[in-house]
Amino acid sequence: MPPEDLPITDFERLALDGVQAGFWVVDNDLRFTVALGGIFNWPGTTRPAPGSPLASFLGPEPEEMAEPGRLTSWRAHRQALAGATVQWRVDLPTGPYLYSLWALGQEGAVTGVCGALIPLTPGYAGDMADADSVAWLAQVMHHLPATVAVRDRLSRTVWASPRYLAAAGHDLSSIVGLTEADVHSGGEATDGPAADRLVLATDQAVLTRRSWIDRDGSPRDSDEIRFPLTGPGGEPLVGHLALDVSEREAERRRAEEAERRFTAFMDHAPFGAWIKDHERRYLWANRAHLRTLGDIGLNTLIGRSAAEASAPWREDACDARTDVALRGGESTAISAEFEVDGERRCQQGFVFPITPGVADGLIGGVFADVTELDAARRAAELANERFEAFMRHVPAAAYVKDPDGRHVWANRAYLTHYGLESLEDLVGKTTDDLDGPALAKTNSYEDGRTLTGGLPRLISTNGEDGAAVAIGYRFTVPFDGETRLAGIWVDTSELARARTTLKRWRDRHATLFGHTPTPVLVSTSAGEVVDANPAFCALVGRRLAELRSLSGDDLTGAPGWRPVLADLVAGRVSTARYDRSFVLPDGATVEAAVTAVRVLDPHDGTDRIVEMLSTATPPAAPEATTVLNDTEASVLAMRAAGSSVAEIASALSMSRRGVDYHLKVLARRLRCPTNNAAALISRAYHLGVLDTGAWPPQVPAHHRCAK
Repeated sequence: MPPEDLPITDFERLALDGVQAGFWVVDNDLRFTVALGGIFNWPGTTRPAPGSPLASFLGPEPEEMAEPGRLTSWRAHRQALAGATVQWRVDLPTGPYLYSLWALGQEGAVTGVCGALIPLTPGYAGDMADADSVAWLAQVMHHLPATVAVRDRLSRTVWASPRYLAAAGHDLSSIVGLTEADVHSGGEATDGPAADRLVLATDQAVLTRRSWIDRDGSPRDSDEIRFPLTGPGGEPLVGHLALDVSEREAERRRAEEAERRFTAFMDHAPFGAWIKDHERRYLWANRAHLRTLGDIGLNTLIGRSAAEASAPWREDACDARTDVALRGGESTAISAEFEVDGERRCQQGFVFPITPGVADGLIGGVFADVTELDAARRAAELANERFEAFMRHVPAAAYVKDPDGRHVWANRAYLTHYGLESLEDLVGKTTDDLDGPALAKTNSYEDGRTLTGGLPRLISTNGEDGAAVAIGYRFTVPFDGETRLAGIWVDTSELARARTTLKRWRDRHATLFGHTPTPVLVSTSAGEVVDANPAFCALVGRRLAELRSLSGDDLTGAPGWRPVLADLVAGRVSTARYDRSFVLPDGATVEAAVTAVRVLDPHDGTDRIVEMLSTATPPAAPEATTVLNDTEASVLAMRAAGSSVAEIASALSMSRRGVDYHLKVLARRLRCPTNNAAALISRAYHLGVLDTGAWPPQVPAHHRCAK
């Protein structure tokens, strides 16, 4: 037995299609309104859709019956339309069947035909000796996808199908004798007795609609067919057959709600919308479109074309595109520019067929005012062009990555740095694909912190010697509507190499300048002392700080040397040689032969005079009592040889801070500036802490701590 608690549509799908029976209803035009049952699934048979003609199932109606005495399906349907109830047996390949047709009526008029095809097998029909009996009808109706009941002329129930009993909450023994009002005593009003009396009076079926509340409180709807029957004793009875159409009614209500939603959305939508007939005359338009037409009323607009409504756009171009949509059956993009109150406006949208494939069908259109959007797009294009132009020519590498660290954009300088030909070669790659493990790990960490914090972070990548080879910033930027990581940096590796080379040459110069036994004096073209090496300081018995506060005339006993420099300062000669006497602090003088050259100071671009002195007796180096430990000696010797702080730290297995500490201690002990490596080395040579006759530089044994 099929489940009794399933809705009609689910029952049809799950159970009735497996039952070799059929139930259908056709209207006055012999068009199907419902077709249920397994017979419509037989091979070569197609279930008729609602609205399809009876001929789609039975075949064309013959103009004349070949055997007038033989009852056919077409003849039986015509008889039922005339008000008759027709039943006969048919033998089909699957067995014998009872074919039943009866008229449906409303207010005394026939409105259609209800049909049933029931197998006459023992499992369905039982004893068929009395085919007109109520007992047989119960067996037949037991399998219909509907609730079935039989009542007498006083509307008292004499039989009900299991589905009806389940819906009413009764069993057969308790429902027999109850009227329809008794069965639905839960407060539901019913006009069933009046309909029953109409059926008995007219001997025709009546179709009614009933809305009711189910026992679980849910609203239900059903279409009911009440038809005349004759009981076993010849008494008149009324059959009730009800189809649950709650789902169909729910769909109808949903359709009405959808229509109301459509109207509400369209009335408040920020775009124009309309519907026109095939002659391009308005049938409907929403408020936004009406405002475009000058706030014309909808009733005034209906039946008129856009030109008749004084639309501000060129209607001929729009009509041509509309015709394309009609002929092609597909949506067509349309744009229009026009002026409203002297202001240029731009609209874009689509025209589409509402009824595709119909030559005189309806046309729909939706249009959005994109004036501001168009202006924003042009501004965005201009901004992007400026960005691309700058990024193409900027002498810095720039990139953008997604949150997962994959590259999505980079400029030419960035691609060149990694030796890539095009952006396609970079997109999708991460720092792990491009950089060494250590640098990739650092980049990933810094990228994550920048994305998380949202604040710019410095990019500073150092080379093996500790010098920065890349300087720039990481930061977040909007890119394709999302927040992405960006960076821009300058490759300073060439600068770092140049600085390293310059430093080495400066250190070498300082070493040479500091430990050469030849006294050297550097002064301006006006004679002011700029620098002097330890040998010169020892010669004149003064410290460098004292010398820098003196002029050339303060050091010289006789001023005759100055005119000799005139040609050198003027650039007429490259070298000048002369004798010069220097006054010592105690008033004594030292005579020296001077060779002078003019050099350009790279710091300020001014001329400097470098004087190299030769004396008859070289001055003795000051006696030194400074003693260094092994670490201090190694740091001083390596610094004098031109090694960088990083190189010293690596060689001695210490940190750069440790090296800086030892250099500061040495500077204090040798009484020289703490931030001037050249002064430290010169002082060390001057005091004999560094051996002037050894290379690479080394500290003599008598200046080392005894082990």
